[in-house]
Amino acid sequence: LSPHQPPHTAQATKMDSIMSTLAKSHSTSVMLGTSLLSSLTSPFQRYSQNQPDIWSKDFLPSSVPDPDPLVDLVGVYLEFALFFLVVLVLFRHLVAHPFARVALPSDKRDVQSVSKFGDSACECANYMVFTFIGLSVSLTSSWTWPSSNWWSGYADGSHDLMRSDLRCWYIMDASRYTALLFSILFLEHGRKDFKEMLIHHIVTIVITLVSYHYGFTRVGAIVKLVMDPADVPLHLAKLCLYIGGTNKKGVAVFLSNRFFEVFAVVFFVTRIILFGYVVWSAGIESSSYLVMPPAGWGCVVLLLILLCLQMFWMSLIVKMALKLSKGDELEDIRSDSEGEGDKKEAPITRKKKKKQ
Repeated sequence: LSPHQPPHTAQATKMDSIMSTLAKSHSTSVMLGTSLLSSLTSPFQRYSQNQPDIWSKDFLPSSVPDPDPLVDLVGVYLEFALFFLVVLVLFRHLVAHPFARVALPSDKRDVQSVSKFGDSACECANYMVFTFIGLSVSLTSSWTWPSSNWWSGYADGSHDLMRSDLRCWYIMDASRYTALLFSILFLEHGRKDFKEMLIHHIVTIVITLVSYHYGFTRVGAIVKLVMDPADVPLHLAKLCLYIGGTNKKGVAVFLSNRFFEVFAVVFFVTRIILFGYVVWSAGIESSSYLVMPPAGWGCVVLLLILLCLQMFWMSLIVKMALKLSKGDELEDIRSDSEGEGDKKEAPITRKKKKKQ
């Protein structure tokens, strides 16, 4: 503080600087969001005009210069996170819970059942939207395949050029997992795999922000692309299961079983085979194109942690599938966190039929 500068003047200057930074972050958020919305709607606009090659990247926003340093985009990241948290809360209380009170069987409309339905509805909508965004952005990018494109050109700085829609999707992904992290900590019903989900969300946030900062956004985008789709049929299966209630022969339970089967196949293909290939590419193939910096190896370690989590969840899916093949009924057995110690939720499990 200058001896010739009054304290109130220095405080006003600091406040002006903070407000200027917030205004810049908000302006960037609006720009990125508008760009993403434009890229999502442009293919449909071209289709309506009978124009060829609706997935051509020519009509999408042009590449932008090197993304701002991570510290300069903290405001954008936090603004998106707050936005997603507000959307989650509003969707849960204004859409999911009212629908649950109508769709669930009359004996399953207690607070706990409605809360569980709301949890699955929120996650289903979340993963469905981001699966659509991921496909829309990735399928219009020339570097999506083969995997050599994820690394080729990194050394000369070409990876620092990102389309605005890709930048927006990338930052939004870290923000939505931040909102989901807050949700599972304070809003959702207890989970049996709470610790695993906590690790998953934290690792995903860290790896997204680090990979963005160091320019590993191509492989990062592919990771996001293969991770989201499986959760859609999973939560559709759970929603149908809740609606079916005790009617084990109804249409809802039949659909629940079919969605679970689709989920098991999609999970194995995307999160074991494809994601396993991505981890191999990051750890092995990348060495042919660049000297991996320490931060890059840190990302590889985080990818291995995520792969271990997928293996753990795959083992649970196999157990459930084996029980389903024996004719057991698909069931969700979440337990109250009140008075039950560490017992929490198992997303979907099996309940054996009682012998007559």
